[in-house]
Amino acid sequence: MLLLVVFLAATSPALGRWVGVEEERIPVARLIENLEKIAKDDPTSVEALLNLGRAHGMAYAQKSDPLTVPKAYHGIQPPAVPFGTVTTAADPTLSTASQAHLEAALKAYKQALELDKDNLVIRLGLAWLTEQAGRKDDAVKQYRTIATDAWEKEKSLTMVGIGGRTLTGEVASYLVPLLDAEKDKREIETLKDHVATMGKLPYPVTPIAVPLADGLTTTDLEAPDARVTFDVDGSGFGSRMELDYPQSCLAG
Repeated sequence: MLLLVVFLAATSPALGRWVGVEEERIPVARLIENLEKIAKDDPTSVEALLNLGRAHGMAYAQKSDPLTVPKAYHGIQPPAVPFGTVTTAADPTLSTASQAHLEAALKAYKQALELDKDNLVIRLGLAWLTEQAGRKDDAVKQYRTIATDAWEKEKSLTMVGIGGRTLTGEVASYLVPLLDAEKDKREIETLKDHVATMGKLPYPVTPIAVPLADGLTTTDLEAPDARVTFDVDGSGFGSRMELDYPQSCLAG
């Protein structure tokens, strides 16, 4: 489904409106407590255990309290490892606490994997956490298996989701830096070829509509019967899109 995001940019003081992803700050203890309760109430829920593991993973990576967490939003899927950027803690107490969160994240991911052994998102998160725990060889082994399975699952795709994110691309971004540039040269080339193939697939793009007159609302910019063909993502496919732009706005 195409997620249509309209940006209103008029010369009036109304400036504009961006419909995007909002973030909120949540105390770590409160977040973990709530997720632990959900997982305890439904111990067979893979989603509950995955969310608990992700919360601990975010606490480990961000090393801050409260955590910055995206609110629920439609259409865009987060990475399999939504806490992939690790912050260095200036406060030693936060660094110590983050290690406890790393161990808790590993535990939750392992429990989730026991319930859903073929889940690539869980497997990739667990591999990343294993790497963070200092077990590089084990992590590389997991990444390699996931890379093979992800490619088998995604190589026949004809398009990908909003943002163009794929498991093939994500696992390669973690695995390639751990490989030897000479010894693993052919493997690296294969991984990059797979990523390049995924990168050529079309994906939905959020267009921009700019009003050509003051005082127009989002509804004023809609023309349900209009059809416009243009290359919104620069892929060269010239995708035909059912976009609703009247003459009162400039689309791009």
